[in-house]
Amino acid sequence: MHINAHLLKISRLQRSRSRLDPLGDFELWFWATMMAGTHALNATLHHAGLTSDHHAFAMQPGVYLVPQPDGELTPTLCAAGDVLHIGRPKIERELPADVQRMAKAMETIETYRDPCVREGQAPTPETVAVCDEALQECLSILRHRISGVIMLAHDHDTYASRIERSLGKCSSDDHELQIEGAMLAAAHRINAHLHRLGVSRAEDDIVHTYLLTINEHRRLCLVDNESMVALGAIEDLRPAFVRGDHPGGVEAAQHAASLLAIVRDRTSRSRD
Repeated sequence: MHINAHLLKISRLQRSRSRLDPLGDFELWFWATMMAGTHALNATLHHAGLTSDHHAFAMQPGVYLVPQPDGELTPTLCAAGDVLHIGRPKIERELPADVQRMAKAMETIETYRDPCVREGQAPTPETVAVCDEALQECLSILRHRISGVIMLAHDHDTYASRIERSLGKCSSDDHELQIEGAMLAAAHRINAHLHRLGVSRAEDDIVHTYLLTINEHRRLCLVDNESMVALGAIEDLRPAFVRGDHPGGVEAAQHAASLLAIVRDRTSRSRD
């Protein structure tokens, strides 16, 4: 699959993992962890030019389901594209150092697959910690390889939640931070939303609405006009009440919070 398709899969699997108890739901939590890592590995292999990112779905090593113009899927022998697991198929070319580290991390995860999912070995908190650490290593390598540092949808949600928790510690005297925090959280919420919908790439995050081209702004407004308008309205509060000392900062911060609530409600719909 294409790199962006792998990134979307990772975000969906990360969302699923967050709903599961790592020990109580270990089998599905582990499987989501392993699949997210495999998608990260495939995206990294494609980016490194070691495998093809053709639009085909791995069945067995060397055999892929290829979509046809009529919508049917045809089993086809293809050059190496997405891998199923480490070594399936084996990549014959030398792996760069970062890809070697990712492969090692995936081997660590897969060490627990059969014993803990199929053979009755009870997972422990250490098992969970080791697998999660290995996945985070894979995701970190992917982020740095693709564009220095990128944010996946799950990352944006995590940042937004943390910022919103921090906003809860602010008082009415902190209206500057409340407005800035609302802007940052809203932008993260919208970026996560757009990534989940598949309408923006991880490397094309919105920073400010006013930095978008006219055509891009119009395109994103067609996707979610209410959220885009709300973010723009928060940004418009900043000159007078954050950079300046115009009266009414407390009320402006309250308005920013209500606009953030609109964004949070709208963007949560793509998580369902």
